[in-house]
Amino acid sequence: MIKSYFFYVRKYSIFTNDYELYVYKCKTTDPFHVMGEMLYRSMEQIQRIDFNEVTPEREKFWQEQNQTIYTWFNKY
Repeated sequence: MIKSYFFYVRKYSIFTNDYELYVYKCKTTDPFHVMGEMLYRSMEQIQRIDFNEVTPEREKFWQEQNQTIYTWFNKY
């Protein structure tokens, strides 16, 4: 069953010399496959990836925090 997930990715930034949080939204049946794909396709060093299901409350929270929610396009 396809579900929507938020992926919280902490990537290294050469501009701030620190790790920054990126929030991605993706529809998938296998979130662990998406995490591996993020690690493989990323040009930056990734420190950590967390995920959870999308809910209206979580989406509202990130919008209130002025966090950009990027869309991750799954290959499959």
